[in-house]
Amino acid sequence: QLGNAQLGAMNRLREVKGLPPSARIALAGAYAVAGNKKVAKSLMDKPSKDKKKEEFYDCYGSGLRDMAIELEALTLLGEYDKAATLLRALSAQFVDREWLSTQEIGTTFLAVERFAKATKTAKNGLEGELIVDGQRQSIDTKGNSFSRVVGSNGHRPKVSFKNASSGMVFLTLSETGKPMTHKVGATSNNLTLEVTYADLEGYVISPKLLGMGTEFLVQVRVHNPGTAGRLRQLALNYGLPAGWEVRSDAGDYNGKFVSSPCFFQDFRDDRVLTYFDLNPGETREYYFTLNASYEGKFALPPVECSALYQAGVSASTAGSTVVVGH
Repeated sequence: QLGNAQLGAMNRLREVKGLPPSARIALAGAYAVAGNKKVAKSLMDKPSKDKKKEEFYDCYGSGLRDMAIELEALTLLGEYDKAATLLRALSAQFVDREWLSTQEIGTTFLAVERFAKATKTAKNGLEGELIVDGQRQSIDTKGNSFSRVVGSNGHRPKVSFKNASSGMVFLTLSETGKPMTHKVGATSNNLTLEVTYADLEGYVISPKLLGMGTEFLVQVRVHNPGTAGRLRQLALNYGLPAGWEVRSDAGDYNGKFVSSPCFFQDFRDDRVLTYFDLNPGETREYYFTLNASYEGKFALPPVECSALYQAGVSASTAGSTVVVGH
């Protein structure tokens, strides 16, 4: 029943031999929520001989995700010192990674948010001293965050913060800037992507200049060259210029333009999202009916396709600009 702990089922699960570490830690968190912290602590303290492995396609698991689950469980148990130590390690891995799965991002944010609430992090405001290249500045704010511009023109300052607040404070140093050019080049990593525009008869056209009200097609071809084996759970993102619209009800024009199968397809105002698998050597084609609806000059975003849970598998087309005229 929703809202009530299923202690019978939890007890049976606890007795399962060879329970994976991630399941054991999640179960410990459930016992903590149910008020049985003694059992929860015994599960957390139980050593594990199993090596953590990536299980993206079986249960969306990874070492980083499991760290986030453990952080949440430690927080629920009230073991904030251990949780803070784990949080630092988790944060270091999180910011150092070039690629993160959606599960890793989601579980990490959830665990950190729960820890911040439980420890009343910066609940009564922030107080302390910000030190930038030796220059000291007092900070006293009622909010739970603050930001300062501390460098310019490529200079990377040395920054530290002395915390005088009642809760924990986390410091992040980020850099922003404008790209040297607005041109976005095409990419291909263990995946190829080809985009073709055509009129409703199938004749190839250029999308760079279209009359307002023109209805046309786009064909997106995604190919797996086989260098990374079978590709699972690919996400194709076709983004539209602001002056175009997509028709989700156009059909396949009596079988002339039939899209390949997919797991799920989401038509939105500004994009179409398509999810599918690709075997080695396989190609899939997806057709969308578009309309040049609004006059003006617009950015045509790159078309992107990548594996949700496999780093190093992605492809994108070059971005450009399009014009919709009278």
